[in-house]
Amino acid sequence: TDEMGEKSIVIKYRGAEISYKVMVRGITEISVNAGSVKTEVKIGAAPDASGITAMATYNNGDQATLQNSQLSIQNIDTSAVGVKTLVVKYGSVQTTVNVTVYGVKSIAVSGISKVIKVGETLVTSGATAIVTYNDSKSTVENVSASDLTFGAFDSSVMGEKNLAVTYLDKTEQ
Repeated sequence: TDEMGEKSIVIKYRGAEISYKVMVRGITEISVNAGSVKTEVKIGAAPDASGITAMATYNNGDQATLQNSQLSIQNIDTSAVGVKTLVVKYGSVQTTVNVTVYGVKSIAVSGISKVIKVGETLVTSGATAIVTYNDSKSTVENVSASDLTFGAFDSSVMGEKNLAVTYLDKTEQ
């Protein structure tokens, strides 16, 4: 039977009959174990769901831990900043966890010459940047020129110019 709760089993043999009461146990709720899931993910990064475990609660009040391999975990889209809903399932029972996808707060670029001659090419290969994120810890990371995108730069005319530098979701001038 698909129904949970107390059920009766009747056994008949040669005119005799005996009835047994049994408890059909099933999971009524699951909850993700605290600390087993990261609730913040950097924009564009694949969330790591490999450590997620959950607590299953049965209709009779018993509880058991469900390992990651027993769970079905839906991927979340990390291409945009915001709060995403991670769905964790065990059979037909599911729960959700809010995951914040965070972006870049600021970019501080160094290693690019601030003075060049008219007509010279701006060299960005030695650039580095200190990136600060919008996560709860204001995480700071050093990134190299290969991780940065540089905007167009015209040195054909003398004067002060701005160079757009982009990393993930943030552009600074």
